[in-house]
Amino acid sequence: MSLPNFLMVGAAKCGTTSLFHYLKQHPEVGMLESKEAHFFVDFRVKVHSLEEYEALFEGFAGRRAVGEAPVRALYDEDALRKMKEVLPGVRVIVILRNPADMAYSLWGHMVRNGERLSFSRALKVEPRRMADPGFKERCNNWYGDYHYFHRGLYSDQVRRCFDLFGRDSVLVLLFDDMRRDPLHTGRGCFEFLGVDPGFEPVMDRHNVGKVYRHRGLHKLLSVPPGWLGSLEEGFMGGTVRRWRESLMSWNTRGLPPFDPKLRADLLARYQPDIRKLEILLERDLSHWA
Repeated sequence: MSLPNFLMVGAAKCGTTSLFHYLKQHPEVGMLESKEAHFFVDFRVKVHSLEEYEALFEGFAGRRAVGEAPVRALYDEDALRKMKEVLPGVRVIVILRNPADMAYSLWGHMVRNGERLSFSRALKVEPRRMADPGFKERCNNWYGDYHYFHRGLYSDQVRRCFDLFGRDSVLVLLFDDMRRDPLHTGRGCFEFLGVDPGFEPVMDRHNVGKVYRHRGLHKLLSVPPGWLGSLEEGFMGGTVRRWRESLMSWNTRGLPPFDPKLRADLLARYQPDIRKLEILLERDLSHWA
């Protein structure tokens, strides 16, 4: 069977996209072009059967490591159990980031996808959203992506991975380490996956946090309609393309600065869970401050 033997399961906004691009460059590693198949997490389901899922990986015959990145699965216990059932011997990669910074970055990601509330307001209404069974059906995105605070309570999520797959089959990385020395992190993953650790991928950053001034304009420019594509193919195509790229750049800006007081308050709320995670990982996380 052509099925994955490793999965990157999250956490959100912790560098999984960058690591995905590092890993897929390795000649012994096969990964999907689209990062994930949407098979394990019940969100925008694109693959409905095991046969369809297996067919996605047929082109990777002979690769020592084959995988994908269902990054929402770390937070989704049902998805983890489905992974265990379908891929009982799978190896799992987890990346964690300072939970307050992760939560803020996740909020920024969701602003690009329609979140209308400020970060502080979204944190206040999060318990109400989680308690409302109708919110899961009403929201336009995966409901767990609105759980900004709870996504950062890592200890139980990581413990579930250890319990399901075995500690030796789970590699837990820190975003801080990958940002400081991405090559060392990448080679650690290669070793974990049993491929040549000496390979050196191109280490570009991917999926950097940003927001758009106008979501509709971003959609128009990033996925041009037919008439705009026709203009770019015409005799003034170069001018039209430069105009579109300039407008995309104008429409894109970085996240506003994270309010220091709000960040400090949020980190204080996370401290009990961070202490649990330190014990679980046997690692000092005092730099998460």
